[in-house]
Amino acid sequence: MNINSQVWRIVAVVGVSAALVASIASCGSGDDETALNATPTTVAVSLDPCASFTGQMTAAGYTAPDRRPDRTSPWPEQSCGFSHRDPRYATGIAVMGKPYEAVIGEKSLVEREQLSLAGRDASVGDASATTNLCMGSINISPGTLQVRVGYTPRNEYTQPDALTTIDQACAEVHKILDIITPVLPDRLD
Repeated sequence: MNINSQVWRIVAVVGVSAALVASIASCGSGDDETALNATPTTVAVSLDPCASFTGQMTAAGYTAPDRRPDRTSPWPEQSCGFSHRDPRYATGIAVMGKPYEAVIGEKSLVEREQLSLAGRDASVGDASATTNLCMGSINISPGTLQVRVGYTPRNEYTQPDALTTIDQACAEVHKILDIITPVLPDRLD
């Protein structure tokens, strides 16, 4: 066997192998464009929301922050809780390692309003189908910054100054977004 025939055999084997790999890679759901453009479900984030927003929040009359335990599943999250007295409610500011589109695309979240905050896409959503929360989500790479305000539907035990409707909770989300917008970070990592 001469050198030329060995080279051609190697070229043929490499060519067939490449075609086989390409063929296998194209198998699947059939929606190659979706597979290539799939958004990751989690991303790394490290910004501490307590350190980033305490000054603005306490200046606006909220209590000193309550650092909540970091979460790693189903996505990374660092959050900080604040309380307000009049009206009475608790709020959380969370740095989420979940892409913005995935957050606002949640089936349990009904978008009430799209906003632009300091040039960033933002959304205020109603999560009352699964929990008594209004959520304001801001698209900050590589994840999402989220403000959460809860409410308690009125009953015989409800405090007179408590938030009792989703509309009240979402109005407070808007106030908090206004408070923190001047100090929004460039990135969450």
